[in-house]
Amino acid sequence: METRLRQELLKKYYDRIQQQSQLNIEQEILSATFSRINSSKSLSTLEKKEFSDLLKKVIASYRLPNEHKQLVLVEDFITYYNSLPVRAPLKNPTNIQHCLSTIAYSPFTKADAEKFGLNKDPKFILDKKNFKDQLVYTKYEKELLADTLPVSIAEVAHSYDSIKMKMIKPTHVRYSLFAFRNREDAMSGKIKLQFSGDNDKSVLKGLITSKRHQKVQFDSKAFPDTLKRLLFSMKAGQISFPVAVNNDIIIMLKEEESGSRLPDLIEVKPFVIREIKKRKMLLKKKEELLKLTKIYPKEDRINYSLL
Repeated sequence: METRLRQELLKKYYDRIQQQSQLNIEQEILSATFSRINSSKSLSTLEKKEFSDLLKKVIASYRLPNEHKQLVLVEDFITYYNSLPVRAPLKNPTNIQHCLSTIAYSPFTKADAEKFGLNKDPKFILDKKNFKDQLVYTKYEKELLADTLPVSIAEVAHSYDSIKMKMIKPTHVRYSLFAFRNREDAMSGKIKLQFSGDNDKSVLKGLITSKRHQKVQFDSKAFPDTLKRLLFSMKAGQISFPVAVNNDIIIMLKEEESGSRLPDLIEVKPFVIREIKKRKMLLKKKEELLKLTKIYPKEDRINYSLL
């Protein structure tokens, strides 16, 4: 009962913020940004020089609590993502949309926190300090460690051969698709499905049409590639963020997946490269730590008699 009540309160809260922020995502710029990220050579951060022609493009816009319109440029999104202490991999456009939603909703949650005095809570202050410490570490990692981590074609091929059996992908996906008149209704529908689990079309405001319990095959040519890639990258039970398709705004619920296939190297190459760089980064960190411990030796200053 408590969990259900919490879900209902969260839904009402996000409904209100979504309506107030009026978040609008430019799908064409989003797709271009994701394509660039997918081919990025960066490890744990996004290098702005790899997005030089996109930096000044508007990827999203929203309303601030004071009603002023705020534009989010691609370079703003990159700055935000790089500032996160823990960065989730941007495996598909949905991950980028989630970041943009957080950017748009944050001013409202901050205003609410200040209104109720939550920003003065000791736990909040401690979390803020930890966040600052993580930013310092991230800057050190980027500027001093991740300067040169080359990955050869041979390394990619060898790594792919060693892990491909662990990367089994489905051949079929069952899904439900919902088309709405506008992004606001689609986002509201996503939240309703996510928190209530109710996919009765009669309760989804602004729903134009829906396709229930459909099946699509990975090599199907009849299904739009952009939607297919998104659908096969999602987890079972996950609901996509709104995507513009022709004149409609689409959200998809991935119900289940079946079958198994080995992905080819092209499909998983970005993931393989990231994994190789993670391993190299770990080794480089250990090398740097050995150097630092020689320069700054550790001292045990604990008075064990007082314990």
